[in-house]
Parts: sequence; structure tokens; C-alpha cells
Amino acid sequence: MKPESVNIPEGPHFKTKTFWQQHIALHKASGKTRAAYCRLNQLNYDSFGYWVKKGLLQSPPLIAVKVKSEVVALKQMTLCTLQLANGCFLQIHDQQALSYVLERFS
Repeated sequence: MKPESVNIPEGPHFKTKTFWQQHIALHKASGKTRAAYCRLNQLNYDSFGYWVKKGLLQSPPLIAVKVKSEVVALKQMTLCTLQLANGCFLQIHDQQALSYVLERFS
């Protein structure tokens, strides 16, 4: 039984970013190794790898975060400061976190 290949238009003018994005998505869904997928779809393994890597190097979409103003941050009182063995300091500002640390390490 011959495995089915994907029918995506070919030719130099078709090998665009969209062409490779489609193949990358189909490769992920196929469960095949990169080499097997490339062989089945007659793709150059190195070119395919280039586009996979290029996709991974693009920055992920940004997400919104809320930042506390400095005024709010200054109002938080440090409940405890621990000096760790490596010389770093751990400042605890939350009562629940402090209770947890005291229970675990006392």
C-alpha cells in the first residue's frame, strides 16, 4: 500500500512562506519523521529544516500583562528576608508564602 502524499502546488514560484507553513503543519499532524515526510512529499530535507527552524525563531505572539505601579509595590511590606547559602536573598511579602516556608523548613 503506497502512502498518500499531500497535493500542494509545486514549482519555484509556489515555494513561498505559505507553501512551507502548510507542509510544516501537515508534517506535525502526520506523526512521521521529518525525513519520512520529506521523502513522501519529495521535499528537500535541508530546505524543509530551514523553514522549520525559521518558524521556531520567529517571536511568539505578545500577550498583555498588568504591571503594578511602583507605589503599590512600595506599599508591600517585606515580612521576612532569608539569606540563602549561595549568598542570594529571598524576600517574602506574602503571609501565605511565609507560613509555607516556615512549615517546610522548621
